[in-house]
Amino acid sequence: MRKVLFAILLGAFLIPIFVSAEESKYYMNQVGTKIPYEMYQELCDIYSVGYVEFLSESEYENLTKNGLNNVVKKSVFEYTDNARVKNDMNTRGSYFSSNVKSVYLVKNGSYITMIGTWKAVPNIKSYDVIAVRFQGVSLNGGYTFRQTYVSGGSFHVIYNGNNKTFSNGIGSSALLQNGSSQEYSLTFRVNGSGTVYGSYQHAVTHVSLNQSKNYTIASNGLGGVIKFAGSLNNYYDGMTGVSIGV
Repeated sequence: MRKVLFAILLGAFLIPIFVSAEESKYYMNQVGTKIPYEMYQELCDIYSVGYVEFLSESEYENLTKNGLNNVVKKSVFEYTDNARVKNDMNTRGSYFSSNVKSVYLVKNGSYITMIGTWKAVPNIKSYDVIAVRFQGVSLNGGYTFRQTYVSGGSFHVIYNGNNKTFSNGIGSSALLQNGSSQEYSLTFRVNGSGTVYGSYQHAVTHVSLNQSKNYTIASNGLGGVIKFAGSLNNYYDGMTGVSIGV
């Protein structure tokens, strides 16, 4: 009887230990998606920590169902010692950091993701715009805008960007929040074969929501994508765009 009781008690202790060890192989993000740690690290390297933090289960399955061996990530374009950016940066004495904002495109099968991310906290927080232009390809279905940032030691997400859909592209504008690791992203699927051009424009002065939405998609726009009406181009930093073949 004692042996049976001992076996039962031992089993009661062993089962939780086994489950805990099994669960430790996965990372659970803030929306409940369970990701194997090795895959989690790969996704963070390709996309970003903030982006992966809010991947839904369906998004995760779509991005990983064919593996990550054929993912193409466009080289990052960054600001370096740009005077218009210097006026908007946090400073320490007379020192101005460089490489404060980057933009990149990721091709993962027919899924394309554009991410604009800050490496420093901008002083001016107004309505920034992220957009893509299609050449030879078309939008397949809808698209997801996501804005993430860190505040109070944790990640936060905003999905309700002010979206605009055109025959030749898509775009979203949203107010920069008070926090670090600011990031805007667009994720979508495309049909056809051609090029996707991306641009993330930061407002260097205060602009209203309506002003930020007053643009079209054109090759002669800022970053080769965003063509603001009238003099609104002067309200944005004019950062170089990126492109990727699909």
